[in-house]
Amino acid sequence: HLPVSFFDKTPSGELVSKIIYDSTQVSGAASKTIVNVFRSGAFIIGLLIWMFYQSWQLSLVLLFIAPIVGIIVNVVSRRFRVISRRLQQAMGNVSSTAQQMLHGQKDVLMFAGHETERERFGSVSNHIRQQQMKMATTSAASNALVQIVASFALGVVLYLASFDSIRAELTPGKFVAIVGSMMALLR
Repeated sequence: HLPVSFFDKTPSGELVSKIIYDSTQVSGAASKTIVNVFRSGAFIIGLLIWMFYQSWQLSLVLLFIAPIVGIIVNVVSRRFRVISRRLQQAMGNVSSTAQQMLHGQKDVLMFAGHETERERFGSVSNHIRQQQMKMATTSAASNALVQIVASFALGVVLYLASFDSIRAELTPGKFVAIVGSMMALLR
């Protein structure tokens, strides 16, 4: 349903890459999302109920930490979408470059364009590598930030557990259950 001008401006390799990449991403994401929503949702609800049952005072710490983790996840998700879009465009460029080289191999041979084509393909491939590195860096940074937030939450729980009023009703088993549940939720 796109206008003809779109197909005239967009290289066929980019279109093919877009179709393959998008359909693979959508089908994979849809199936994973459905499974994760039910599995993770039940897990999270169960852990929250368990934590509040053990000690509602210490469990409140999680309610203050959750929005911070949510903001981190939101920012990281936006960054992933931007990088994925750039990566998709770069894959389209690789497809177009490869298609042009394959269709024009006689011209490349005739005009001794091996070096030019090698540089062009190298440049496009390097762009893909850069985008993949950005994706890996963003993932590593987000994991580190979530772990830092979790460490602060654990510190707050330890501090609050030292108060006499909380310590009086908190057994070692309850404390371990709360800390373990909190770490499971924040991973």
